[in-house]
Amino acid sequence: MSTKSWMLGFLIVALMLTACGADKTADAAKSLEGEWVLQTLNGAPLLSGAAITALFEGGTISGYSGCNSYSGPYTVKGATFKPGEVAATLMACMEDGVMEQEQAYFEALSNAAKFRLTGDRLELLDKSGAAILVYARLDTSLAGTAWTLTAIIEGEAATSPLADTEITLEFDAEQVSGTAGCNRYFGPYTLEEGKLSFGALGLTRMYCEMPEGTMEQEASYTDILSAATVVERSANRLTLRTTDGRGLVFAPQP
Repeated sequence: MSTKSWMLGFLIVALMLTACGADKTADAAKSLEGEWVLQTLNGAPLLSGAAITALFEGGTISGYSGCNSYSGPYTVKGATFKPGEVAATLMACMEDGVMEQEQAYFEALSNAAKFRLTGDRLELLDKSGAAILVYARLDTSLAGTAWTLTAIIEGEAATSPLADTEITLEFDAEQVSGTAGCNRYFGPYTLEEGKLSFGALGLTRMYCEMPEGTMEQEASYTDILSAATVVERSANRLTLRTTDGRGLVFAPQP
């Protein structure tokens, strides 16, 4: 074999190996993508009511760290994981241990060096191979979930529910139900390929005079709910939106 032929063959093999390595890196990055909910931090379960989430998407990790929202870059190559500098909002939460847990999460994330993915379980490992962050993939289905309204969005304004009123939303396999602040309601829904649709809602027929504005709030809530078609869900929030820009924001019931 001539030198030129040998060199050409070597170059082709090298290019093939490079392409194969690039494909594996791309596959590894793709496998991480999606939203995850933290299960354990340094081997310990999280504080009740202080969930931590991570969304891996296009080389960026973002989410909710128990008190603040955060984001930052990351890279993967094979099974290696390299986080970049994380930026976070600057809220302070007074609940015992929440800020300490958040700081421990950011420290653990900065120490991640490898990842291991098994089905819907994601582990970020430190250099020694210890699983310092263990996540479960977020279940985005709605059946079996229960929520409490935290805000009504109309135009550019977001308002909290009236004091001394509670608005709830519960999903089962095919029906929704809850309280609209005064009356209870129920009705069918479908969720297909990410598009939400509600059928006609039935309500009880109570009239609540107090607090003032309860019935108007109820009418606004049920009108927006009936018209909602877009659903956005994370571990800590459910947002339903209409095509004309109105929306309802919920927090999970404990």
